[in-house]
Amino acid sequence: MDGNLYLEDNISKKPALELLPKMGYTYLTPEECNLQRGSKYKVLLKGILRNQLRRMNRFKFGGIEQEFSSANIERAIEDLDEPLTDGLIKTSEKIYDALMLDKSYQENNIVHLIS
Repeated sequence: MDGNLYLEDNISKKPALELLPKMGYTYLTPEECNLQRGSKYKVLLKGILRNQLRRMNRFKFGGIEQEFSSANIERAIEDLDEPLTDGLIKTSEKIYDALMLDKSYQENNIVHLIS
C-alpha cells in the first residue's frame, strides 16, 4: 500500500488546487502572495480584496444601482486587517468574526435624480 495516499498534500491540497480554478479562483504562488501582502505580518491581499469589494458590493437607491464609496471600501479593509501577531489561528478567527458580523457602512454621497 502506498503511504503517500494519506499525506495532506494528496488528500486535500492537490484536490483543492485543481477544484478552485474550475470555480473561478485564480491561483497565486507564494511569491505573488508575499508581494500582495507587502509584509510577512500582514494577512490580507489588499489589492485583490479592494477590487473584489468594489465589484461585489453594490446597492440600489431610487431604482439606480450604486457602488460603495472608496472611503467605505477602505474602512471595510481596515476593519478586516488584523496583523499576524497573535498567530495564524487567532488572526483567522478575528477576520472570520469580522466578516460574519455583517457590519454596515453608511453611504452619504447618494445622488437622487428627480425627473
